[in-house]
Amino acid sequence: MDFKEYKQDDLSTDDEVNHWWIKTRFLYIDYAASMLNQSISVIEYGCGTGQNLRYLREYYSHSENIKSLTGVDINLPENYRPEWMTKDDKFINNNVDVDGDGDGDKYNMLIAMDVFEHIENDSDALREWVSNINDDSIVLITVPAMQHLFSYHDRYMGHHRRYTRRSLMELGESAELHTVKVMYIFSYLYPVVFFIRKILSKILKREEKSDLQKTNPYINSILYSLGVVENKLGACIPFGTSVVGIFQKKSK
Repeated sequence: MDFKEYKQDDLSTDDEVNHWWIKTRFLYIDYAASMLNQSISVIEYGCGTGQNLRYLREYYSHSENIKSLTGVDINLPENYRPEWMTKDDKFINNNVDVDGDGDGDKYNMLIAMDVFEHIENDSDALREWVSNINDDSIVLITVPAMQHLFSYHDRYMGHHRRYTRRSLMELGESAELHTVKVMYIFSYLYPVVFFIRKILSKILKREEKSDLQKTNPYINSILYSLGVVENKLGACIPFGTSVVGIFQKKSK
């Protein structure tokens, strides 16, 4: 979670990993990690508070395959080190100190979830980050979908754009990545998000803030269940509020 959202709603780290929106995205981390049948060294750019890395360390069904976890975020506090981290995990707040997984090797899984919309030159950033991973590594990217949904939420979060399947594929191709799968998710939210952000917000003159809030436990469970169903169906709906891309770095 972005530190801006974390501070906005006074969320705990447990609130994060149990929030329906965040838990749903873990399903796609599972999918990407399952493509690696070896010890996994993960680097996550724009890691925020680190809930995705915590998931891999504590809750991922094959966590024994996780060798090391590295989170990179310019907004990280100095010496940020949550209790769940092991000696093989680290957080850094710049890209200068990215030096492999600790054993002289590069990483084999790169995660960038809801990061590229914050970066003006997204293709340059991706090419730089991909240089820090091995050939045959897996790259997992999520971004907000559909430019016509751009709203107060995006302005508050400092977004430059929203994406389509095609534009995310083109981003991957700009870094010479092989496209494994690109799909829309949260399709069941699309009508609600469109109504709230494009219609209701104009009527109510809603202030600029993030829509990611604490949720009633029953609603949280229902929304997560919908995400599970969408995932099992292969996320095949041709629209949604986010795009997930899974790519692979091929040897040249």
